[in-house]
Amino acid sequence: MKLRVCAGLAVVALIVSGCSSPDSGTPAAGIPGSGTAATPTSSAAPTTSPGSSTTPGAPVGGGSSTCLEDSVVQDAIGGLTPFMASAWQLDEQGDPCATLAWATARIADATSSSPETVLFFHDNTYLGTATAEQYAFTTVVDQLSDTVAVSYKWTNPGDANANPTGGPALVRYRWNGSSVDMLDQLPPEVLNPPRANPAPGPAPSPAPVPAPGPAPVPAPAGTVDPATGSVCVENSARDAALASLPPFEGRGWVDSTSSYPCLPLVTFLTRPESRNMYDDPSYLLFFHDGQYLGKANDVPYPNMSVADSGYDFVTIAYRWRVPGDDAISPGGGPALVRYQWNGSSVETIGAIPVEVTG
Repeated sequence: MKLRVCAGLAVVALIVSGCSSPDSGTPAAGIPGSGTAATPTSSAAPTTSPGSSTTPGAPVGGGSSTCLEDSVVQDAIGGLTPFMASAWQLDEQGDPCATLAWATARIADATSSSPETVLFFHDNTYLGTATAEQYAFTTVVDQLSDTVAVSYKWTNPGDANANPTGGPALVRYRWNGSSVDMLDQLPPEVLNPPRANPAPGPAPSPAPVPAPGPAPVPAPAGTVDPATGSVCVENSARDAALASLPPFEGRGWVDSTSSYPCLPLVTFLTRPESRNMYDDPSYLLFFHDGQYLGKANDVPYPNMSVADSGYDFVTIAYRWRVPGDDAISPGGGPALVRYQWNGSSVETIGAIPVEVTG
C-alpha cells in the first residue's frame, strides 16, 4: 500500500465544469443527483468513533476533526462487491486527516488495465465510491482538504492495454458539509470506450445472437455465484453444446478458450478434437445462467481469437490470409467484433469481414 498526501489542486483549474450533464457518470451515494451507487451509503454527518485519533485545533473547513483509521479503510474495501470473483485490496491512500479523505483499491493480481475504484471518507466514516462502476486507468492526482481530483484515461483503437492514449480528463469531488459533490463530467469515452472499426465488409446484421442453429441444449440447474448473481455453466451443459455442433472432418469439438463460467455472458471458443493447428476453425458459443444460447457463427472460421472480454461481453479478433501468407501468420486483419449481453439476448457490435465469410 502507498500513502500519498497531495499538496494542491491548481491543476484542476483547467477543467471545464459540467456537473449537470446526464452523461457525467454515476458517482457514489451522497453525491446529489448521482443515481444508484455501487455501495449504498448515507450522507455521513461528522461523527467521532471510540478510540479514533483526532487532530486538536483543526480549523473548520481546514481538516477533519477525526482522522481516518486503517480499520475503517479495510472494512470499506472488504465490503466492495468482488470483480469477476477477484477481491479488492488497498492500493493508495491520501491524507487521513483531510476533510474529504480518500483511498483507492485494485483487484488482487491486477494488471495495468484492471479496474480501480476510489473510496471517500469523512470524519472516519466511509461515504461510498466515486462512481458506481469501476474503470481502468483511474488515478487520484491531487487533493485539497475538502476536494479530491481524479484522473481518468481510456484506450483508443490501436492502443495497447497498458498504454492508453485517451485523456487524461480530471474530475473533482468536493465535500459540501454534508455530502460529496461531483463537480465535473465523467468523460463519455470512459463510460463507452472507443472501439476499433472492423475491416470493410457487410453491414452489421440487426438480428441478435443466437444465430440460427440447433435448439438450445438444456443444462441442469447450476450453482449461483454470489459474486456475479449468475448461474454457473456446468461441464455437462458445455459438453452437450459441443456435441450438438456438426463434426469437422469427422472430428467432434472441444473448448479451446473459455471465460469464467459464472458470468452473465459465458463464452467458449472451440477447436476440432485431436487437432491443434494454427489455422484450426472455431465456433464461438454463448451461455447465460447455465443455459446454452447458441453460436455466433453458423460456419466455423479459422484464425479466431479472444481480443478482450469482461463481465458481460467478449471481443473476437478475426484474421484472414492474404496472398503470400503462411498458415501461422495471417496478414489480414484483425477485425474486432464485440458480442454484448443486453439483458435478454446477445447483441453483435460490428461485422465479420467478408474476407472471413467469403
